[in-house]
Amino acid sequence: MTFTSPLFLFALLPILAILYSFLNPLWRNILISLASLVFYILGDPTATLVLLVLVTVNWAFGLAIDYLKAGGRNANWVAGLAIACNLAGLGYYKYAVPALETLNAILSSSAITPLTVPNIIPPLGISFVTFTAISYIVDILRGDAAAYRNPNHTFIFLALFPKVIAGPITTFKSMAGQIITREWSLRTACYGGARFILGLAKKVIIGDTIGVAVNQIFSLPPEQLTAPVAWIGAIGFTLQLYFDFSGYSDMAIGLGRVFGFRFIENFNYPYISTSVREFWRRWHISLTNWFREYLYIPLGGNRVGRLRMYGNLMIVFLLCGLWHGANWTFIVWGAWHGLFLIMERLPGVQRLGEAVESVTGAKHLYIFTPLKYVYTMLVVILGWVFFRSSSLAQASGFIQAMFGQGSATAIALPGWYLSNSVIMALALGAILSWPVAPRLLAVGRGVIAAIAAKTTPVFSEALTAATAFIALAILLLLSVMMLTSRGFQPFIYAQF
Repeated sequence: MTFTSPLFLFALLPILAILYSFLNPLWRNILISLASLVFYILGDPTATLVLLVLVTVNWAFGLAIDYLKAGGRNANWVAGLAIACNLAGLGYYKYAVPALETLNAILSSSAITPLTVPNIIPPLGISFVTFTAISYIVDILRGDAAAYRNPNHTFIFLALFPKVIAGPITTFKSMAGQIITREWSLRTACYGGARFILGLAKKVIIGDTIGVAVNQIFSLPPEQLTAPVAWIGAIGFTLQLYFDFSGYSDMAIGLGRVFGFRFIENFNYPYISTSVREFWRRWHISLTNWFREYLYIPLGGNRVGRLRMYGNLMIVFLLCGLWHGANWTFIVWGAWHGLFLIMERLPGVQRLGEAVESVTGAKHLYIFTPLKYVYTMLVVILGWVFFRSSSLAQASGFIQAMFGQGSATAIALPGWYLSNSVIMALALGAILSWPVAPRLLAVGRGVIAAIAAKTTPVFSEALTAATAFIALAILLLLSVMMLTSRGFQPFIYAQF
């Protein structure tokens, strides 16, 4: 079961939304719990028991922490045990197999019989659910929110179906009140539906179309890569990942609004950043906030000495890479970003930037700002090559090819991968990765307002609603047509 399956789009979601609108708050929670359970069962039936165990364990630990705190006793050890249990589950499902395979590689060189590697399939969204569960425990320990007495409330917080597969990662203190009671209106539900359709279009029309070329290019061996083709693959994946993941986030946020929930915004045009530091304030915001609040600040954050702060940054981003998967490519990707975040905080680099700005004028950095943008995007794009590659050898060969240092023995021409649809999707992606759409919407509202000034308010509202409805209907129709012709392409972040 996915957000893009016809069964969900045209049967389960409409029925669920209509039923939800007629129920009182108690029955709405029961309905949303059942919907989340069914959604997870249809998506990953064998792992449903794991999800229920995770919910039950964290619900019990939350109650124990509240009980000890109410009696004036130390609950830190219970919270530590709860966090350890959550991380142990994550470690087993995501890292046990890679660890055993690595150990077997070491043992084989010593002529020792290798260990049996079990077939462990990670449950859908295990990384997102685990981090959400840790937030539940830590926020209760800190007193930011009280533990739920009702296990169904804990289930909704941890397993709410719009966000269970790939976030956004919600903190307990930001969601605690919404689980028990929340405001619902037809207007917000309609906004949620529109946001869902926009996210679907971003993923299917732009992300999946670009993904066709990206998958072909990254499947080539390094000796067949030429510089133009490698750059098409790297830039293509940069755009594909953004529209795939931000599209999922828009769909999740939209579904949340349909049922009265408000999730954190997860993206804010990250590809307009002029520093790696700014990029991480705009990319996967919920993950960045989680690491800052539950790891970076407890480690000391910026309140410690400079060297220790640099160490904290590197620890955070190494773990951020490891969170994505037990592959050296993810670890190097995390270290890559950590390295540039540290570099941007070096006193000499900061003084250089201040000196350039003082000379050129902070408001007129016509030369300096584009240079910062090029630097940032180069760091980000090269980082995504590590992220997308299956091994460090592939990433190394790919980057060498990008800069003309590859050993291409067979020439791959760009035209083999740049069909008309891919070119159009790349162009749309490049344009819409900047805040162009909000400005176009503002212009459209201005035009409608000008027309409305010469008509009645009723006609103005009808015109606005009709225009929005037609535009969304066209996007939905195009998305469904492409899904039908091309088939479903899994969300990239669903694997995490």
